[in-house]
Amino acid sequence: MNTNPNEIFGISTKRKINVNTHKYFCRFLNKQCDKQSRMLTYPMGICSVNHNVGKAIICPHRFLENDTVFTDVVKDAFGTTNNVILFSEVRLENVGSFDFVLVKHKPISSKIEDFCIVEFQSDSTTGTGKLVNAMQDYMNKQNIITNKYNFGLNTYNTIKLSYIQMLIKGQVMEK
Repeated sequence: MNTNPNEIFGISTKRKINVNTHKYFCRFLNKQCDKQSRMLTYPMGICSVNHNVGKAIICPHRFLENDTVFTDVVKDAFGTTNNVILFSEVRLENVGSFDFVLVKHKPISSKIEDFCIVEFQSDSTTGTGKLVNAMQDYMNKQNIITNKYNFGLNTYNTIKLSYIQMLIKGQVMEK
């Protein structure tokens, strides 16, 4: 399998887009992509990649497609989607921020019944400069589907960082 971008700005790299009029729009954020690289003057809009292990998400915003994940989590956590509010980037002093908090409240009331924390962790890459090259090739309207860009996935490090985050934030949620 070739190692190359699978999606850029939320669009499959198999589809042709007019990069000049696209304005770096991320369909998952519903606004301009906010992923940056010091090596580019425009956003680093790669959402997912093709790699030897298959397809991997490398941008956490990719998980937001159609809010499906929130509907699934709400149904699993609360059994219903009724009376649930979603908050993003909820910050706690001395702890940091939670990606999302789902709050179930009593009907027609502000009294909280329950809550659920949602954290996303996308995979990280090694040799990311090669992905920058792929992004530049894409923006220059070159065919990147058949090219192999020599980057790797840093899944082991991603798992380590996720585990630490779960331990720290899990302790906070427990209290």
